Amino acid sequence: MNPHSGSYSAYLCGYISCSDRISQGFVVPGNVSSIAISYWWFGETSHITHKCVDKFTVVLLNANTNTIGKIQAACNADAKGNWQQVNFNATSLLTQYAGQTVTLVFGATTSSSWVTSSFFVDDVNVSIS
Repeated sequence: MNPHSGSYSAYLCGYISCSDRISQGFVVPGNVSSIAISYWWFGETSHITHKCVDKFTVVLLNANTNTIGKIQAACNADAKGNWQQVNFNATSLLTQYAGQTVTLVFGATTSSSWVTSSFFVDDVNVSIS
């Protein structure tokens, strides 16, 4: 549904009182010089207000599900109705987690209003060198 490339993308929310999450864990290798995370996201909304009521977040969690860092915090006011790329240098956040599994989490929430937002994620890449 609504892919950036290929046939599909991850679809988060689009209905009232939503709380959707998708995630993927990966092991941080030792002796790395660079860890980069990139993805494309798309937000669309039927809200006419600029008040942030529906939210889209991207975070990194450690093995205890504690937040290591926030990559993105967006909301219905940021929903432009087109694909936007995010490139994030995660090296300084993740080098201390060498040998451990961390989790990249994409999440969305919407209010109980009948007016709502949809968020899509595609082409996620974790590049380690």
